Amino acid sequence: MPHVDNLVMADFNLEETWNSFQDLLNQNNVPEICLAIMGVLTLAMVFAYKDDDGSLTYKLLVTLGVIFGVFMVYVSLAIDTGWALGTLIICTVACFTLIIRPLRNVKIELIVGLLVLAWIYIYLGTLEGTTIDFLFDIDLSFLATGVPRIVVAVVVGALAYMVTGFATGVAMMVGKILNAWPFLTIIAFLCIIEAVLLIMGYGSLYDFIMSYIESQ
Repeated sequence: MPHVDNLVMADFNLEETWNSFQDLLNQNNVPEICLAIMGVLTLAMVFAYKDDDGSLTYKLLVTLGVIFGVFMVYVSLAIDTGWALGTLIICTVACFTLIIRPLRNVKIELIVGLLVLAWIYIYLGTLEGTTIDFLFDIDLSFLATGVPRIVVAVVVGALAYMVTGFATGVAMMVGKILNAWPFLTIIAFLCIIEAVLLIMGYGSLYDFIMSYIESQ
C-alpha cells in the first residue's frame, strides 16, 4: 500500500501548498503589490505598443497581461482584501482591459454559436423515446433524428450567435476605448497610485482626495 499512501500524502501537500499560497496573498500588502505590478505591466505594454505593436516584446507583454488580469480577478473575488469600492472598480477596469486586449480580433460569437449548435445537436439525439407532460403527452422523439434535429440545432446555434454577438460587440466597443493607449496609460497610473496609497495607509485614491478636500 505504499503507493496509495504516497498519493494521499501528495494530495495533502498540494492542499497545504494552496492554503499557504492563499495565506500569502493576505499578508504583507501582497494584493496591493500585485495591483502595482499590474499597473507597471500595463505601462510597459503602452511603451511597447508605441514602439512596435508587432514586436515579440509587445506580444509577450499582452500574454502576461491576460495571465495577470485573470490572476487579479481571482485575488479580487477570493481574497479578503478589504479594498474600497473605488479600488475594486480600478482593478476591475484594468483586469477587463488586459484580458480583452488580445481577443478584439477573435470572432467569439462564431465560436460560441458553433459550440452551442454542436451541444444542442448532441443533446437532441438523447431525446429518443422521451415524452413531456404538457396538458397532454408530447413525444419528443421526432427531434432526435433527421431534419428536425438539424433545424433546431441550427436555429438555437444562430440565436446563441446573435445574442453573443451583441454582448461581445458592446464589450469590444468598451474594450477598444479602454485599450486606446491614452486610456491605457491612465489606467496604468491609477493602478500604481492606488497601490502606493494603500500600502502607505492612506486608503484609496478617492479617500485620499476627499480627505485633502475636507482639510482645506
